[in-house]
Amino acid sequence: HWDYDNGLALMHLDDAARLFRVEGPTGVQLRLKDVQAARRVADELGATFLVLPIEDAFERELEATKTMLAGVEPTEITRQNVQARIRGQRMWNWANTSGALFLQTGNMSEKSLGYTTVGGDLEGALTSGERLLVLAPHPDDEVLAAGGLMGRVAREGGEVRVVYLTSGDAFDLAAGSPLPSPKALRRLALRRMVEARRGLEALGLPQESALFLGFPDQGLYPLFTTHYYLPYESPYTGLKAVAYPGCHRPGLPYTGKALEALLVEVLRSFRPTRILLPSPLDAHRDHQATAYFGMRAAALLGLEDRLLYYIVHGGYQYPLPKGLHPRLPLYPPPRGRGLPWQRFPLSEEEVRRKERAVRAHKSQMRLLSRFLLAFVRENELYSPLPVPAREALAAEEEGWAVLPERGEVF
Repeated sequence: HWDYDNGLALMHLDDAARLFRVEGPTGVQLRLKDVQAARRVADELGATFLVLPIEDAFERELEATKTMLAGVEPTEITRQNVQARIRGQRMWNWANTSGALFLQTGNMSEKSLGYTTVGGDLEGALTSGERLLVLAPHPDDEVLAAGGLMGRVAREGGEVRVVYLTSGDAFDLAAGSPLPSPKALRRLALRRMVEARRGLEALGLPQESALFLGFPDQGLYPLFTTHYYLPYESPYTGLKAVAYPGCHRPGLPYTGKALEALLVEVLRSFRPTRILLPSPLDAHRDHQATAYFGMRAAALLGLEDRLLYYIVHGGYQYPLPKGLHPRLPLYPPPRGRGLPWQRFPLSEEEVRRKERAVRAHKSQMRLLSRFLLAFVRENELYSPLPVPAREALAAEEEGWAVLPERGEVF
């Protein structure tokens, strides 16, 4: 289908034969000026320009799907995928018969979500082989950043694993008082682990999707720096090693070396196709350290191209407005300025599931409900880059980068 990327691809092919624009009945409406621009590019290059409607085929497929579902209306994601598969089939039919080369274009953000392959953009980005691993510094970060994405991967036959680096055992007010005892904070950790499992269940994920590592809340940054090999003692719980029941490796010392080795072990065992982790630009130190540990572990296994980043603590009261606004979009955070953001749209049902998952974190909702519910929006946001590629950004551009030597739009 026509977009700016298709224009770039066509302009870089001297022997381009055709430029197809297949009209879709749902989602984005093509503006007249876009059609005219596409036709002008084709004319200038001497390429054939065709408009091939898919409305009839789309309606027939929807009716057949409704019949199989005993009259139930197909979901929005089903409608989008029906449209995509009709486009894909037609383009393959043309390529197979004509013997021509079929090019699928896209940008780096789309690539990170699987949208730049023929089997991705044209046949649906998420597949039954998807293996999504989410790194969460604390219980609740996973649902705030990726509740919709995790639920969709699971419903479409993929596998999700959420790795909680800490159990959130340093949030004093959540433990019931401004100066809680170490014992009270340890009880809080166990409560937050239960809440995390309930949140995942609200998204349709099994309890075994959760993997608790049990390292110290508010202590991940020291583990990455001053306590990489020297054991760290939590000033909140008094613990020096992983101690909570249900954690993956009880008894491991609170050192960065132990945490990094454990992450490498988890990545190697789970074999993720996609890794979601905090951005190092997040304002919270635990989130920054999770980013560093995650990037190092992935790099050691050659998995850097599978990383996607999210921001929870985005600066300047992010996200605004506070409170529950499920029909509003989630915009990029101030601390993520200059990053290429991928917008992941959610259906109404996915938004409702995400809200239930957020509310499952009752210890946090009691104090931070307006902040937590502000992430329940019509989309989620991910970036394929940890930091802006400043050398590739024009001053007037925000969220996009153009590499002039290759003409690729990121």
